[in-house]
Amino acid sequence: MKGKEIATCPAADAAKRRLLRHSLEAWSGKGFSLLEINGARCDFLPVFAESAFDVTVTAASPEVRDALASQREYAVTISADHDDDLSFEDESFDVAVLHLATRDPARPRKSMDEASRVAKRGVVVCFWNSLSLPFLLMSPERKKHFSPLHNALGVWRHFKANASGAVSGAGTLFFSLNPPTAPLLARCFGWYASLPFGAWSVVTMAKDRARPGTGLPLRFSPPPLHPLEPAMEFSKRQRAFSPPDTTTFRNQSS
Repeated sequence: MKGKEIATCPAADAAKRRLLRHSLEAWSGKGFSLLEINGARCDFLPVFAESAFDVTVTAASPEVRDALASQREYAVTISADHDDDLSFEDESFDVAVLHLATRDPARPRKSMDEASRVAKRGVVVCFWNSLSLPFLLMSPERKKHFSPLHNALGVWRHFKANASGAVSGAGTLFFSLNPPTAPLLARCFGWYASLPFGAWSVVTMAKDRARPGTGLPLRFSPPPLHPLEPAMEFSKRQRAFSPPDTTTFRNQSS
């Protein structure tokens, strides 16, 4: 099977959708807004629809935007923004899903920073992992058929150094890019692990949200009692305050 056919294998696509669904479980089913950056294909739209996300997709290519517009069964907002220069305001979306799609080593870091800027609750980064066993054993000619490869540890370290949240990684397609069709073997090949060493990896960054609290100071002892002081006497018949009888007060205190 040729490289392009392997990259679009139905079994491999099912394993990727399963991993992405697992990575979005923390925010699914709550009606959150989601921004998919570099949505080159429509394969993940069913995953977003299952989780009841309000989806916006960015695609720089007019052909991709036309393909997204043809998916009328999904209510998707389409934008022509580039991944390293998004026009959205800070924290405009609850979740951002970024597909790394560039060979420039400096641009992925800018794209991850932009995704983190527009996301309020978390960022999910998807990419082909150059540290996986299938790509380590693959010839350079076959690697050209796939999207740009990225280092899973490099993506994880960038979020760990710059993000203000918990970072985790997972991967799928550990031994082959063309999983078998047998049900038992397909489960083994499509399994995701806690480390991003699969051929297709996902790094998730969940932002820390501020916990509700109170600005009142804590008191560990009751406040001291104030000494007795003479009070001002007032009567409705009087038009002004009259000072108390200090002589009587002194005799009672003594």
